[in-house]
Amino acid sequence: MKFGKLVLMGVVIGLLLVTLREALAGEPVMESDEIQEETLQQFALAFITVRELNALYREEIEQTKESEEAVQLRDEARAAMTEAIERTGLEVGEYNFIAHQMRRNPQLFMTLDEMLSP
Repeated sequence: MKFGKLVLMGVVIGLLLVTLREALAGEPVMESDEIQEETLQQFALAFITVRELNALYREEIEQTKESEEAVQLRDEARAAMTEAIERTGLEVGEYNFIAHQMRRNPQLFMTLDEMLSP
């Protein structure tokens, strides 16, 4: 695996920062065997942007000395990540579902790892 641990760590961090509003609605967004190639491509694009935003905001938050400012930056990061995901055509719940499935399904993980490799 080229990016194995890095990809998985990015997914976990992205899941922590991205709002789960759709995922918490109680109904599954899709079944794991329903994930289409186009959806995986959308996820890969969103993942790259979420990972970049996460790195940017994490650095800013770590440098912040005021807790109120840190909270504001976290909220801003969540909004930016949500927007980045939705710009690809995915809903946040779909993004989170695929990220979860990626951790549980080695074949899906390998497929996404290959998509994310240069």
